[in-house]
Amino acid sequence: MNNSRSLCGIAWLALAGVACSSSPALPTAQLDAAGFAVAKAAAGKPPPEVQPELQRARSTLEAARAAALAGDSLKARRLAEQARSDAELAIARGEAVKAQRALDALQKGQDAMPGARP
Repeated sequence: MNNSRSLCGIAWLALAGVACSSSPALPTAQLDAAGFAVAKAAAGKPPPEVQPELQRARSTLEAARAAALAGDSLKARRLAEQARSDAELAIARGEAVKAQRALDALQKGQDAMPGARP
């Protein structure tokens, strides 16, 4: 009987050790993806209209990295995903702003052409 108690105690300690050491792994893939998205959003000369989203993405990425360094994997993952979303929004808005500017330039050029419709 003592032998079965000892085995039960050892099994319990092993399970408790596994439970305590099984914290989620650091979200390196999410941090890398967010870093890439932020770098892509900042590449070239992003229009001023996207600066709020770009700054939010940078700040959130820094917070994600800080959470990862502190060992808070869940918070780091959530913040990295938010940073990536903010960066992707900045990219999309930047493309929309550039497309609108190109359209405006075409329309302005068309209006300046002789015989253009009013």
